[in-house]
Amino acid sequence: PAAPPEPVAAAPATPTPGTDKSPETAPPPAAPPPAPQAEPGVYILHAGLYVGPIQSGRLAQRLRQAGLPAYVRQETRGEGRLRYLVLVGPYGQEAQAQEAALLIERRFKVRPFFMEPPASAPAAVSDPAGSGGSR
Repeated sequence: PAAPPEPVAAAPATPTPGTDKSPETAPPPAAPPPAPQAEPGVYILHAGLYVGPIQSGRLAQRLRQAGLPAYVRQETRGEGRLRYLVLVGPYGQEAQAQEAALLIERRFKVRPFFMEPPASAPAAVSDPAGSGGSR
């Protein structure tokens, strides 16, 4: 009866070099979490900030009709006030985002600015001029 356990223990030792499933291989699968660091290559343009959904929806619709990937995001600001951000993107390359920004400025008379990647967007949403392109 003692002979069968020895071959079972010897069998896993042989395939270990090719199919090592020991806890030592667990750290390499842990390496994928740094993949979200690829987000700095995501470019999103902030085209407007509105107090109501109608104005923001109109701008987003006009931008989409011009072939831009525009959308509205609701965000709660200080004192619980709801605001509507008109965003354009995401773009994988800065040159694409720059081209879209020029188109928006020329065609819609709105000067968009770059937002931070989604992970840090709440801090980057503040509008230094205070207007955010509101109309």
